[in-house]
Amino acid sequence: MLIAGAALRGYPRHVLVIPLTVFIKHILDLIESLKSWGYQLSDTMPPLVEIILDIEEIVKKLPRNKLRTIDKMKRIYRHSEMVFEKITTTFTTVLGNSITFILALAMVVFWLVNKEFYMQDVRDIIRDIIHGITFLSLFIIQKSFSRFSVLLHLKVNELVSSHKPASNTVLNVEDKTEHDLIKLSKEYTEPKV
Repeated sequence: MLIAGAALRGYPRHVLVIPLTVFIKHILDLIESLKSWGYQLSDTMPPLVEIILDIEEIVKKLPRNKLRTIDKMKRIYRHSEMVFEKITTTFTTVLGNSITFILALAMVVFWLVNKEFYMQDVRDIIRDIIHGITFLSLFIIQKSFSRFSVLLHLKVNELVSSHKPASNTVLNVEDKTEHDLIKLSKEYTEPKV
């Protein structure tokens, strides 16, 4: 859709691209054979849960020796997911830290006062200033997103803990692994009997 939107020129691009995307997504959702394309334009995740449920049904029908291999693969996958989540959490924490922003600001200021910076063409100077501002905005956005995320989780935890019939399994859900989240999503997507 972005490529199609880029083909339009001027003001119509800004006005028409979003409604056009919604219209195309709605059409794709209506046609059974094109639903997977409709999911590509949405922000929901039901197909992933359905795929995992289908895979688990297939795995149950396999012979024992293949099940051992699959169990090993699952352990390797879970371990790699936990390592990736730790790396992601570490990078998110580092990027949202004020000391990291100060270091990044010092780097940008150092480059802007550098002698080579002033010997460039005007277009290169403007490009470097824009890149510096963009680089610094990464840290600002990460900090504000981290703060918003923590506040949102605190509010949701408060709501869940104050509601008697609510399940406490969703308390501190942000600390759970992706595998645990998939299990929880199965619990909430399966019909209650």
